[in-house]
Amino acid sequence: MTQRWRLVGNRELYDIQADPIQSQNIASAHPEIVQRLNQVYDRWWESLSTVVQEEVHLVLGNEAENPSRLTCHDWHTNNDPVPWNHGHIRRGLSSNGFWAVEFEETGNYELTLRRWPYHENRAIKADQAQLRIGKREYRKWVNPEDEEVTFHIEVTAGRTRLQTWLLRLDGSLCGAYYVKVNYLD
Repeated sequence: MTQRWRLVGNRELYDIQADPIQSQNIASAHPEIVQRLNQVYDRWWESLSTVVQEEVHLVLGNEAENPSRLTCHDWHTNNDPVPWNHGHIRRGLSSNGFWAVEFEETGNYELTLRRWPYHENRAIKADQAQLRIGKREYRKWVNPEDEEVTFHIEVTAGRTRLQTWLLRLDGSLCGAYYVKVNYLD
């Protein structure tokens, strides 16, 4: 995409200045622009190929964003489904993954696990919650009518993995879709 051109799917070209709603595909009239934009895209994609498999660690405990909010959209999985849309969240897709994180500060943290987004005041519908940071695990019983469950733990600074589980009332396991991480001191 440039200030003037938008290439879609390697074959559709739109002049977004003249046609901002992209109603007319003009690729056949401008094959040289389609070719040039495809070449630029291919070079960009190739430049990413060396880092695309690296884990990006989300920084937690930094005063610029404290508390931090994690969502299931950033889970790493072994090709398991990730709840990435509202339908998945509403249905309660039974899935899990981990967050690659970096705790910036050693100290006390408050981690709050939720099944539903923060703007929805809905019950967690689980009776047990589990949290793993690196090799350390924590468990808590949950009142199924509560909206969230909070852990207070001491964490050592550094890179690690963070994963959560909710044992639902029907016996299934699922990750907490939303986690708020607050560095206390």
